[in-house]
Amino acid sequence: MKEITRSLDDKLMAYIDGTLDDTETLEVYDLLQRDIKFKHRYDELLAADNLLHKFVFSEQPSPAFTNNVMNRLHETPKRSPIRGSVILLVGILTVVGIVAGFVSVGLFDGAMTVFNMNNLNEIQDYKIPVTLPTVPFDAKMLVNVILLVNVFLALIVLDRTVLKPFFRKRIRESI
Repeated sequence: MKEITRSLDDKLMAYIDGTLDDTETLEVYDLLQRDIKFKHRYDELLAADNLLHKFVFSEQPSPAFTNNVMNRLHETPKRSPIRGSVILLVGILTVVGIVAGFVSVGLFDGAMTVFNMNNLNEIQDYKIPVTLPTVPFDAKMLVNVILLVNVFLALIVLDRTVLKPFFRKRIRESI
């Protein structure tokens, strides 16, 4: 045999799995006896199948596993999901407070620079006859924008993870 095709590979796998009918089983058996290349491919696939069964199917879940999972589906969690959310919110607000303190004492006031686009090496290589603008960069403005985005995210976290569960719990308790 010259080459092992995909259909022959599929037949070999079906032979290994024992899903072929009697005629096809005899056909594959005869081919295994006659063709050394086919026999080598069979040995490779059999080794892969044995390895797969050894590692994947070696551990079976306990018979009571499904019953245990199904019985616990309707249990309420013992830990409140609000606790982790409050910790996250406190962390965000701490960072916002620290950065706001830095801004209020003027830590970022002197952090300003100007980007001169004409000094870029890539542009000088092309010898563009037009002068490009200079772009001022103010670090204080950047920190203020980041601070506002952080406060906005903190409010979203507060709403989604603390307030909604809190009010849902109060509604359930009042009914």
